Amino acid sequence: MFQRGNNGQDNVGDGEWFVDLDGDELVDYIYNEKDTRNYKGRLNDGNGNFGDTVLFFVQNEGVAGNPKKAWFVDLDNDGLVDYIYNQSGTKFYKGRLRCQDNDGSNTCDYSDALKIGQVFQPMSHNSFEKQYADNLAEVLDQVKAIELDIFDSRFGIGGGASLNKNWYVFHEPTDNPLNNCSGDTLKDCLRDIMLWHNDNPEHDLVTILIDKKQGWGKSGENRSPKDLDALIKTHLSPNGADIFYEPKDLLQSDTCLQNGENLSSLRLAAQGNCWGKVGDYKGQFMFLIGGSGPAGGLDGNPNPVIEKYVLETNYNNGLMFVCPNVETAADITGIPKSFNEETAESVICNNVISEILSSGIGEALRSNNYLSHIGVLAEENDCSYSTAVHRFGLSHIGIDDFSQKDWNDGRMTGGYNCEQ
Repeated sequence: MFQRGNNGQDNVGDGEWFVDLDGDELVDYIYNEKDTRNYKGRLNDGNGNFGDTVLFFVQNEGVAGNPKKAWFVDLDNDGLVDYIYNQSGTKFYKGRLRCQDNDGSNTCDYSDALKIGQVFQPMSHNSFEKQYADNLAEVLDQVKAIELDIFDSRFGIGGGASLNKNWYVFHEPTDNPLNNCSGDTLKDCLRDIMLWHNDNPEHDLVTILIDKKQGWGKSGENRSPKDLDALIKTHLSPNGADIFYEPKDLLQSDTCLQNGENLSSLRLAAQGNCWGKVGDYKGQFMFLIGGSGPAGGLDGNPNPVIEKYVLETNYNNGLMFVCPNVETAADITGIPKSFNEETAESVICNNVISEILSSGIGEALRSNNYLSHIGVLAEENDCSYSTAVHRFGLSHIGIDDFSQKDWNDGRMTGGYNCEQ
């Protein structure tokens, strides 16, 4: 028989639970220590005895949880019991995961423990414009994902005076200044991001979407996919340090081997959830490349430009994950428009528009652990973004107002049942 109070835990607060804490299939005991953020436990030895009281974990300062509405369950299916609780005074529920790389007695930040393919977060949309921020550092201090629109010409699509091994960054050619970087070009913006990175070397993984507004340069113009990769690497990491999470990193993950060898298909790797954990890539960047506008021709289809990136970087050897436009769930699970069966195997990121959102698209994205992006939703509020995540499976959700106050460490705080 278990008797509370006979082994050092006579100061029980509002919560007590019997649950398997250590994965041995025996029921253990855990409780909230009165008037503290401490959660302590006693392990069942299998002979009807409960061991000494040990500190299980300490809830973060500044987090108002309700011990009466808390549960210990395995949230991420790793065999370790995690903690989920109701945020006091709200309808929101938050969680903390127990870390796999220790003895299980500690918890780690939820976002750090998530796989990259499981993260959803706001992505600043056009926050490189002066109307939204004075500089990119201001944006990066607030969000973990940004978008940069790039053009060949200072005058936009159809204009002349293109650059050599460089691109202009702006949203409208009439903008003055063109952007909030230290200069008009992608090289300038990358340099600014590099300076922010140097000042914040342990920053969370930052995702940067390159929105390719025009086709690739003609022969001899030095604006090819490889030129773009080289520009990013040279100016974001001038010392040559490997600060990029690339397609090859997903393929070479030790967590996904087939007959002892790495996978050759990005789709198979994503479907197997071979993504790295966000917390393992502090101080690094992940690049996506997509297109919006008539980058691929008069029909406004940018996908040929995106597929050309796959071909010219030798499929999975490029720096960036490609995000072609999709219209249906079949585009996501099958072959996107303008791709073929072979190049489609490199597509594990999809760009969608609000007009074609459906639960079927959401299921296709989430069930395959694919990344996704949407420009801007009509309603920039917490409930709208939560719905985008939970119903439609979107991972990078564009916002114009990057200084939203309702984010929870880059994640939405809303739930499934909010009204719109």
